[in-house]
Amino acid sequence: MGRYNVCVVGASGLVGTELIKVLHERRFPILSLSLFSSRSSSGKIININGQDYPIKSIEEIDPSGCDIAFFATESDISKRYIPQFIDAGAFVIDKSRAYRYDPQIPLVVPEINGDQISSDTRLVANPNCITTQLVLSLAPLRRLSKIERVIITTCQSASGAGHKALEHYLLPEKENPFPYPLHKNIIPFIGEIRDDNFCEEEETIIKETQKIIGEMIPISVTTLRVPLPYAHSISVWVRLENEIGLEKIKRAFETFPGISYRESPPPMPVLDAGKDEVYVGRLRVDKYDRSAVMFFTVADNLRKGAATNAVQIAELAILKGSIRK
Repeated sequence: MGRYNVCVVGASGLVGTELIKVLHERRFPILSLSLFSSRSSSGKIININGQDYPIKSIEEIDPSGCDIAFFATESDISKRYIPQFIDAGAFVIDKSRAYRYDPQIPLVVPEINGDQISSDTRLVANPNCITTQLVLSLAPLRRLSKIERVIITTCQSASGAGHKALEHYLLPEKENPFPYPLHKNIIPFIGEIRDDNFCEEEETIIKETQKIIGEMIPISVTTLRVPLPYAHSISVWVRLENEIGLEKIKRAFETFPGISYRESPPPMPVLDAGKDEVYVGRLRVDKYDRSAVMFFTVADNLRKGAATNAVQIAELAILKGSIRK
């Protein structure tokens, strides 16, 4: 395997910083690592494993020579700079929502639909953090039976909303980026509330899940912002076409890549933040619908929900020949 010139755009954000850590943890074959962020972060140093990496202003971006570019930015930045990297021959992984709904751009969770990456792929969209967690936890069930309906409630931590949100959680006297207090509170929506009283995040989860799975599965979603620093949780109800025994479902969870099934203690953010797996537990059959199962899932939103998934996409792209030296 060769070594690659890697660029991270949005390196000073929560996802960007975590991405750099994951690249080193997974011993990604880096020849050079160039970091870019906003002008206010220019000149700052990120230290990983004793090595200093200076951050340059995004205005200094030169995509020439870059083999792999990770974008952990807002959509407007992604739309502005990604075409330049593609034109320069780079393979790009974008964490923003800029390209997620584009039918020509694969939206990838490698364990689910990695086959959408080919040697001709130049750009891959990285899903919303909670979507990645949901589709991975549904995948073992889809191997056993057709899914007829899904109902979920999410509990999403402060870090899912970025640096300012996490700072406000840790220090409530800091500026509050939310429309209501998060301290000692639960905010019962995420993003703008639409005319139909569904919020932006709920619509995102439905659309992304259906695109990744490739089926128009009926999904009902309620999203909550909760006063926790890291890791997202989902309470999941799934009706299957066929009645499947719990032991068979349990084995499906236990053997699926990227899933860690645990009954005791059950998945909890306090235990499972900082890890790469999607944790599943509290598996049970609905007492009033024997074809429906219920479970609880927890995953670190900055790792498998963002950075780890992006690096796994890059690793797969190398194997598929998408990244050329």
